[in-house]
Amino acid sequence: MQARLLFLFFTCISLAGFSQDRIYTTMGEEILANIIDVQEQDITFSKPGESSGIVYTLSKSQIDKIVFRNGIEQVFQQGEMQEINAAQENYTYPDELHLTNGDVIPCKIVEKKQYGVNYIPTKDNRGFTEYISNTKVAKIVYANGDVEYISGSSGKKGGERRSPRDFSYLSPHYLSLNIGPAIPFGAFASSDAAGGGGYASVGVNVNADFTYYFFRGMGISLVGGYMYNPYDDASYRSFITSQLPPSATDIRVDVTDWSVGYLLGGIGYYNSFGRFFLDYKALLGAVFATHPKGSASYAMNTDRNRWTYTGSAVGFLFGGYTGFRYYLTRQWSVLGNITIMFSRATFPNIIKKEYLNDELISETEATGSFALNMSWINLAAGVAYTIGK
Repeated sequence: MQARLLFLFFTCISLAGFSQDRIYTTMGEEILANIIDVQEQDITFSKPGESSGIVYTLSKSQIDKIVFRNGIEQVFQQGEMQEINAAQENYTYPDELHLTNGDVIPCKIVEKKQYGVNYIPTKDNRGFTEYISNTKVAKIVYANGDVEYISGSSGKKGGERRSPRDFSYLSPHYLSLNIGPAIPFGAFASSDAAGGGGYASVGVNVNADFTYYFFRGMGISLVGGYMYNPYDDASYRSFITSQLPPSATDIRVDVTDWSVGYLLGGIGYYNSFGRFFLDYKALLGAVFATHPKGSASYAMNTDRNRWTYTGSAVGFLFGGYTGFRYYLTRQWSVLGNITIMFSRATFPNIIKKEYLNDELISETEATGSFALNMSWINLAAGVAYTIGK
């Protein structure tokens, strides 16, 4: 019975020893410890069995090696880490995460994902897995010597520029320039004939899009653009002609087309499929509409008369966006999108100016305030420049 108790006692002592970290000093001393942190110049640890909570500090220059409880060995030479040997088969040296700020994290790479890396820091003897975003990693140096560049930030310490044909990691942020048809639908309807009641036809839409994603899939977008739409001006011409003097001769009536500028902001989401990205956005902003300019010139006796009708308005604009991007290189991609936009703008009035022999003689209000509904389906194609690594 006594022999059995002695056997259990020494077994527990042995297991307790192996369940601790072990520090081997340059003086040949072995210290059983619980490693707290491995810093640049020293390490901090506590001693098992001490309930006082005392934390010890030991300079790396005094350490020969550390054997962690999970079997990993960290060997030092003149205070610097030289290698880490693991008890596990086929694992001799650690992997290394080289960050874009110049830091290096010795670790074991667990899994490389599209948006980040799961790894176990070698200084963490608990074996807990941590995560770091790809945007913070310049490269991974694996234990077998292989090197994989991630962000490739050429302008920061520790970063390397990646090949433009390397698509293993792609930044979702971009700045694009797009052009395509602006297709109005429904009447540009108002309650006043002079207010633009009638139809606008297919024109052109040009815009620039800045989109930045803060984290997986979610981000902000800022879009600014210009639309030009030819205008069916029959009712507007009729309105202008009806106001001319009955005795006017040599009448000429002209009406320009719609010009609309807009600025939109909103939130976006994306899905990625390798080099192919899908973007979805909800947008809200303002529209700046210039009413088609009307003009009439006519002769009255020996005088030449001219009238002009002008107006502009600011209104709210909202819509939805769906688009795709395909990366040709890491920096450049082609894209296509469809946007549906709705607006209601209130024009304060239409101003009529009268000229006699090119001299302004009067300025009056041709129409009062009126609201105008405007809607478009815009198709666009363009190029995008990648922002980021």
